[in-house]
Amino acid sequence: MEKTYFDLIADEILEVMLSIPLLHEIADLNHKQLVLFTTQFYQFVKNFPRYLGALIWKFPDENIRFALANNLVDEVGGFAHLEKMDRTATHPALFRRFALTLNITEEQMNNAQPRPYTQKMLDTLDNLFIHSHYIKAIGGLAPGMESIFNTWIDLVLQGLRKTQRYSEKELLFFSLHTIVDEEHSEIIKVNLLDYLSDEENKKFLKEGAYTTVNAQKEFFLNLTEEIKTLTHHPDLAIHC
Repeated sequence: MEKTYFDLIADEILEVMLSIPLLHEIADLNHKQLVLFTTQFYQFVKNFPRYLGALIWKFPDENIRFALANNLVDEVGGFAHLEKMDRTATHPALFRRFALTLNITEEQMNNAQPRPYTQKMLDTLDNLFIHSHYIKAIGGLAPGMESIFNTWIDLVLQGLRKTQRYSEKELLFFSLHTIVDEEHSEIIKVNLLDYLSDEENKKFLKEGAYTTVNAQKEFFLNLTEEIKTLTHHPDLAIHC
């Protein structure tokens, strides 16, 4: 089956993400380094539902808003948990479950501050999802994130499994995202294809996807540089 323009952009974005060495080296991180990885990546995890909310507000197409709303429901744990106002299965909560294995409490996770390089990524994504053209914004989400997240997060998952320190329940955030994100992206893609007959929309889609991946790549590269300093240093103060 011939690939769509959407698919081709997603392939390009995935190639960029897979070029980041840190994603292939998770099993080699010591405790202090993994704490830093966890507290800083959490800044993205806890903000992701905001990006979905911004796109639901921004996008004029009802079908795509519906797909985004479905994605947001999954982010908060699904309908069953949502109806009960049960926050234990939200994706940030699942990530905090993993953090507990590193002796990082929920309070410490919520109080952890983004490093300047992390804040730069968050500011870039805020601007993309709140202020950009809606096709550019959906480009940042769908081919830029959801289409490829399952592949590169699986690298993180396999690295953590390789250490044999964590149960599958503790790794649920990562294993869940090897499945659900591709499904979310496919639904959005199907409803977006008609928009991509327009050359300007193609340009916007690509710009959005590259805005996201470049921001994430810069984040991971800067994170890697700080991780390198933690080999023989005292325990990281995660509230810093």
